[in-house]
Amino acid sequence: RRAVAAVRGSGLEQRLVGYLLGDASAETVRAAIGAIYPALEIPDSCIAGKIDAIDMAAGNAAAAAYVLGERHPLEPDFDLAGIALSMARNGKVIDSGISSICMGSPLNVLVWLANALAATGQPLRAGQIVFAGSLIPIIPAQPGDAFEATVEGLGTVSCRFPTD
Repeated sequence: RRAVAAVRGSGLEQRLVGYLLGDASAETVRAAIGAIYPALEIPDSCIAGKIDAIDMAAGNAAAAAYVLGERHPLEPDFDLAGIALSMARNGKVIDSGISSICMGSPLNVLVWLANALAATGQPLRAGQIVFAGSLIPIIPAQPGDAFEATVEGLGTVSCRFPTD
């Protein structure tokens, strides 16, 4: 397990992450993904209380840190939309779902991102690690909490929030 330094508004999100072997456009993003990882994102925000999408954008999407699980080559027949997942806190499953929650497929998230970036003249580039949407809502974390995400076909990824 990895220990995570305390951040304001500590919480956790479960994600799928792609590693790009080549530059990608909306038409080539699937072919450009060389590997995928189960991942955890530890969000943080300088905004107190409940935040909305505008607040998240203003706060750089509230990303503070992430933990990557084991790298898996993306096989051509791997169904990115049908990945079952679960999240456990302190050994007890607290949420579960399927990857199609992300715009029908995490691949659709990456196609949207490729289009949005292309509109600004900044395409997805080889070597980038890209987050393909949040698979469950943000889970609040307290000092001492240990989390383990299980992602079907991709294994687990875990972290622990220290007590000091």
